[in-house]
Amino acid sequence: MANGLVRLLTSGLILNATFPLDALAAPPVSVTQPVPAQPVNAEQLDALDAGRNRRLASAVSRLLGHLFPLLAQKISSVPSSSGICS
Repeated sequence: MANGLVRLLTSGLILNATFPLDALAAPPVSVTQPVPAQPVNAEQLDALDAGRNRRLASAVSRLLGHLFPLLAQKISSVPSSSGICS
């Protein structure tokens, strides 16, 4: 049961980090005239990457914050006579 919950939580965090729900909820934009291409410089690309990396790092941090207590609880519940913790 707890394993399935951890998998569900992990999937949700990963999906939220890669596909923010507010971006999916935005209405489609209709374009009536072609927009001229605007050059993108390296600083803009770096800023986009940094934002995505911060969101991913935050999601992983939250996930690990939930997983470590669960793992510690599982480890402490293993009987010492099982040979796993010796």
